[in-house]
Amino acid sequence: MALKQTFTIAGLNVEVFSNPAAVLSSVPVAALFLLHGRLSSSKHVEHIAESLITAYSRDVKVYKLTKETARPYRDHFRELYHY
Repeated sequence: MALKQTFTIAGLNVEVFSNPAAVLSSVPVAALFLLHGRLSSSKHVEHIAESLITAYSRDVKVYKLTKETARPYRDHFRELYHY
């Protein structure tokens, strides 16, 4: 389950999703921006954020990802989502 927090930045409500178990400040942070269409709402992309956090959290436990071993995982997402 992802922790959801709402912040107001420059007059816009920004929803930030994070893994509640991620408390180590020494672990690298990954940021992903999910944008909904102009006539849509954050509800349409919320499930994507939750799914990504759940999958990453599961893989960290299964594969014991560290900064060094996370590189192939990061590269896979870059290739998959073209960023």
